[in-house]
Amino acid sequence: MTALVLWLTLAIAGPEQAPARATVDELTRVRELYALASFEEALVRLDLAGSAIEPGPAGQYRALCLLALGRTREAERVVERLVLDVPSFVIPEDEVPPRVAAMFREARERLLPAAARARYTEAREAWDARQLTQAIRGFRDVQTLLADDEFVATVEGLRDLKLLSRDFLALAEAELERERRPVAPAARREPADPPLTPEPAAVTYSEADADVTPPEEVSRRLPYWNPPAALAAQEFRGRLDVVVDEAGEVAAVTLVAPIHPQFDGPLVEAARRWRFRPATRDGVPVRYRKSFEIVLNRR
Repeated sequence: MTALVLWLTLAIAGPEQAPARATVDELTRVRELYALASFEEALVRLDLAGSAIEPGPAGQYRALCLLALGRTREAERVVERLVLDVPSFVIPEDEVPPRVAAMFREARERLLPAAARARYTEAREAWDARQLTQAIRGFRDVQTLLADDEFVATVEGLRDLKLLSRDFLALAEAELERERRPVAPAARREPADPPLTPEPAAVTYSEADADVTPPEEVSRRLPYWNPPAALAAQEFRGRLDVVVDEAGEVAAVTLVAPIHPQFDGPLVEAARRWRFRPATRDGVPVRYRKSFEIVLNRR
């Protein structure tokens, strides 16, 4: 009898039901909890959702909940992290209280320019040290930080910084591509009888070598200089060294003294295309390091 009762009970109850499948996405649920003033629960939901919610909206609602709970400093840190991690994200001001919108704007104005300039400086140092992979990463970071063109247009100097980092990024990527091109193995040479004497390494001469005739310019075009109106009356000076090889082509470029951030990158690229009649020593073409002082002004 006991077995029969148990069987009837199971039959009436039916098989165990699977939990209902969620019909709303995680962000919608967080929004609902926020609208219901369930701020603590919304924060827990954000933690559990993880990457299921895009970082921009996730940061927005985390800051909103923290502010509603009176945890202002935590909310400010969330906004600061959001600005740096997702610089292209803009909080929709019609969806948040004016206080939050103002906090977000202040954080962007305070953090993005400084972060972009610091990252650009690091990338330039890597470029000057020929650490191309690190330089490329840095210039890309600058482009990411300054992805919002509307914001960039509101801060003096950011547009030039974005353009300059873009130009240096292209230079670094092209240089790295050249370095990575496979070099065909040299054909094996059987030693002559008697063995050939190894050729000495090429010497690079300079103006200090009085017995060398310096190279003569054939083509040396500078990039177009069109400064902003505020800089039009100023003069900028710098120095550039180039190594001219035995064929009169530029084998290396060194920006010894930078001139202006808007001009430096295009100048280096232009210098690679300069052409000369090669320097000579006893009538034989030789490598030569030549220095140029660059002066920019619109007077």
